[in-house]
Amino acid sequence: MSTSIVTQSPVWRWTVRSGIVALLVLLLVLSPLCGCARERGKAEPVEDVQLQTATDTPTIVSPTATIAPEPSQTPSMLSSPALIGIIDLGGPALHGRQPLALALSGAFVYVANEATDNLSVIRDGRVQNVLPLQPGPYHAAYGADAERAYLSAEQAQVIYVLEAGEIANVWPLAFAPTALALADETLWIGGADGTIARLDAISGHLVSTDAPLDDGMIVDLLSPGGDYVLAATFTQIHLYSRADARIIVSQPYPGYRTMAAGDDAIYVCAYDRDTDTTIVDELNGTSLLLQNRLTVPDDTVALAVDATTNRLVAAGNITNQISLYDLTSGDLLATTGAGLSPQQLVYDPASQLIYASFFESDTVAAFESETLRLEQTVPLTLRVTALLASESSEMLYVGLNDGTVRALGPQSDATLLAGAGYPAALAELPDGAGLAVLDKSRKELALYDTDMQRTQLVSAGGAARGLYLDTTSDSLFANGTRLALSTGSTDEIRFSAGQPDGGPVQVVRDTTQDVLYAVALNGLAGSNGGYVVYRQDGDQWADTRVPGRLSVLDIVFDQATDRFFATNGHMGTYGVQVFDTRLGQEIHYVTLEAPPVALLLSSQFSHLWVATAVAASAGTPAHTLVTAYDTRVFAPVASVRINDTIALATVDRDSGRLHLAAASGAIIYTLQDTPLPRPKTAVEPVLAPAQTSTAPAEVIPVESASPPVATATLAPTPSKIASPLPTYTLAPTATTALRCEIPVQTDLQAAWESAASELGCPTSAAMRDDWGWQPFEGGTAYWRRDTRQIIMALSSGTILPFEDRWLEGMPDQSCEANAPEGLWQPIRGFGLVWCEQPGVRDALGWALEPEAVFQSTYQLFSRGILFTGNGHGVIWLDNQGTWKELVQ
Repeated sequence: MSTSIVTQSPVWRWTVRSGIVALLVLLLVLSPLCGCARERGKAEPVEDVQLQTATDTPTIVSPTATIAPEPSQTPSMLSSPALIGIIDLGGPALHGRQPLALALSGAFVYVANEATDNLSVIRDGRVQNVLPLQPGPYHAAYGADAERAYLSAEQAQVIYVLEAGEIANVWPLAFAPTALALADETLWIGGADGTIARLDAISGHLVSTDAPLDDGMIVDLLSPGGDYVLAATFTQIHLYSRADARIIVSQPYPGYRTMAAGDDAIYVCAYDRDTDTTIVDELNGTSLLLQNRLTVPDDTVALAVDATTNRLVAAGNITNQISLYDLTSGDLLATTGAGLSPQQLVYDPASQLIYASFFESDTVAAFESETLRLEQTVPLTLRVTALLASESSEMLYVGLNDGTVRALGPQSDATLLAGAGYPAALAELPDGAGLAVLDKSRKELALYDTDMQRTQLVSAGGAARGLYLDTTSDSLFANGTRLALSTGSTDEIRFSAGQPDGGPVQVVRDTTQDVLYAVALNGLAGSNGGYVVYRQDGDQWADTRVPGRLSVLDIVFDQATDRFFATNGHMGTYGVQVFDTRLGQEIHYVTLEAPPVALLLSSQFSHLWVATAVAASAGTPAHTLVTAYDTRVFAPVASVRINDTIALATVDRDSGRLHLAAASGAIIYTLQDTPLPRPKTAVEPVLAPAQTSTAPAEVIPVESASPPVATATLAPTPSKIASPLPTYTLAPTATTALRCEIPVQTDLQAAWESAASELGCPTSAAMRDDWGWQPFEGGTAYWRRDTRQIIMALSSGTILPFEDRWLEGMPDQSCEANAPEGLWQPIRGFGLVWCEQPGVRDALGWALEPEAVFQSTYQLFSRGILFTGNGHGVIWLDNQGTWKELVQ
């Protein structure tokens, strides 16, 4: 496999089209870059318009390299704001979202994508084909020298045979496959009830089926070579003989996570309750006797072993870290990151590469197995992760999920950084002296000079909404980390007791009053929790006389009016607040009809642009409405509709150009702002002197005014563009109800939308794991493996939560009871609660069925947890002690 970084050059598409108000003819400006600040407000119009296409292989250059000027036209030639161009950064023609299962076969890497139900076929470092699949989740199996690979679709109950980059065959199954392994010419398939079936890997004919295991669902199958196959449930691992499918030996692992094979050993990852750590045990490959043990991060979900160097690789899906260990000494040799939420690891002995699928960043990365050096990141869907309009030149900096940072212009496409992990935010250093890049996967902030040589690297974890360059203190803020640019020293913003434990996600300064503000969680549970603004007051942070309402989404400061503008979204309501710093209070609030996804201040024209994502409805596709408000009177003056969903945006404050990146793919829309008359019929709020006024200012609502509003629907038609806009279907995102920092998992989307105003936004990424389940006469019992929690969901709608105190070796039945015919006494963990906890037996009654294990998708929200039930829709466990079923 090639180890080069694969990029596709953007095509800057300029369109000439008629608008509602006037004929829109405009060309972008790109001045020669010379490392100094550009002269403001000057642009010479030209007559010729040429389509500029970047070279296919961009070179790495300095952001101050000289580039030929772009044909341009001044904003004054427009009578109203208009869409003037589209940048298409390419990427796979068909898209894969949320990659899960990985398989290798010859020159091909197969990636099954859960959100889009398709298979990305990678060869020579790029996606060569995308094939449709039936619904998953997916499990993969392959052999080191096999020409075939196999993929199971759990929900569809089928096996796909993959050969030469194509689907060669589809085999139906009589049960849902939960695990898969290839042993020579036999395909082993695990089921939810503990069944293991074997198929002939050539013909697909059934060879045999075993009776279900007593310990439940087969969650993993491993073919380590030799004479054995290993099967795992969430409580035990079993070593089978390949020849006759007998269990040779079993080993208890009640906290099982995942496993991998070396030459003569099996490596099992599990949570160890005795030490409260996550461990990897090295077991003898024929006896399962313990040979060695090492400690790994608690979020470890996948392992891979390079037997030639005796090294182990572990992936953590919360920290996003890929870790390398020496198996002899147990030493941690290296850690790195290249994407968000890694799910699976695969070692390719032929290339000596470790492949990792990254669920949240829609990528697959390849690492050199001996050092963990990142060799390549392949996007299954290329999309923009960071966007910045330069203030020292007319360059547009773009971070992408393939780990690159690029500088774009109509006559250039320069890859400034390659393999930078996951660039989540960008900032230009003072006087154009370089670039700062926040890597979300590695939780690092890196500074680069004009030659893109790294000059400093600091730790900066958290969920930053961007980087903030504070010229007043000559500091750069990334989350709660403040980097002093003059000295290179760092410190952390910390809040006192009773305020948020974590650092802020956004920092902004009131440059008029010289006061620093920070957006952070307020530390409250339930619907009262959310992001709020704090004001620095000496060495403390205060939450009084601050801008923003509960659940702040974004905030900007306008020095011209000495006001803050802040968007918020809480309990299904959205709005924009105007906050006057002289009065220290809100002076106006505008309710929005849809979630705000971007907030941009075009100070040159006294405009505040608010982009709202409008969900699809009957006869109306999803789109984004971008509305300009006059900041002096806060009345709407212009509105532009883009027939796409926007994820993030930036503004060039000199030219008034807005760049808006699509959520669906690597598309950037460029909108030109223009001067517009100040509304005459709107009345500006009356502001009393700050030192004497304590009463609210008089405000005339915007609704009572009738300012002239320029409107236009400006989505370019495909005939005007070099290639059509993307028409692929994506899993719904959280923007359909609330603008959430963390996306709602696809399986839970419909249920969440039905109660979004009550549930709030996710507080963590979704997980998929095995849960326990047992129905009773008076309710249902659930067991959550990761927290070892038992939840009794009573028919009355209330919840009784308990800690699972049952341990291996304790009797299955915790009390003597005689169940009526056709009913059952609960055993193990459920039985211990049923027998010992007062009132539980009376409330639940007898069990209607034996306990079972099912695979659930679950996600934590501001007010509870959603999880997919055992064939019973989506269950909401509320923080207040109630439950309900949201989707049938």
